[in-house]
Amino acid sequence: MDISRFSFDSNKRILVRDEVGLNKDAFVFCSACRFSPEKGLDIALEASNQLVLTEKNTDLHWVIAGDGDLREWLEEEIQKRQLSEKIHLLGYVDDTQGLYSASNFFVLPSRREGLPLSMLEAMACGCVPIASSVDGIPEIYAGSQLQDNWMIRQLSSENVLSIFKRAAALSETEHAELSRVCQIHVREHFDIEQMNNKYLQLCE
Repeated sequence: MDISRFSFDSNKRILVRDEVGLNKDAFVFCSACRFSPEKGLDIALEASNQLVLTEKNTDLHWVIAGDGDLREWLEEEIQKRQLSEKIHLLGYVDDTQGLYSASNFFVLPSRREGLPLSMLEAMACGCVPIASSVDGIPEIYAGSQLQDNWMIRQLSSENVLSIFKRAAALSETEHAELSRVCQIHVREHFDIEQMNNKYLQLCE
């Protein structure tokens, strides 16, 4: 990927949080995906519901960009579970850099997935990924310290909830270090310029 297009932007962080109605100190999960069954939004929704019930005094939010066949179902479930103040549907978003900069964690609980560029883009912005261990996702985690605590090894709402709680319990310093790890990992392993340089070195 061209990493130059994605990096943390503090101004966009403030702007997006203001637009969504989030406090500057809110803890924000985000997703950017098609609203279809393979994306596992139903699993993350159940985990989010349980998280809100057990962490009532915490300013936690899940901001979701995208659209698709499950949008009506998702809207109904959010209303039914009284989560409209916690889960925010943005529709299609052109500037995902702003979304990722405004968020602490990127959530991708997919049942099937290729090599998700959205996950790489989020990490380049310092957004820590919580993603399932299917298809190309473990390849992104490989070689980093992230996979031990933040990859969903068995996809279930209980396991996602456990990771959500672990994320919400982080100190600001701990999260900042994880963000730094994400940015370095993507830059070293998935930046197109770095990959081209390695290829040229092999050809010399």
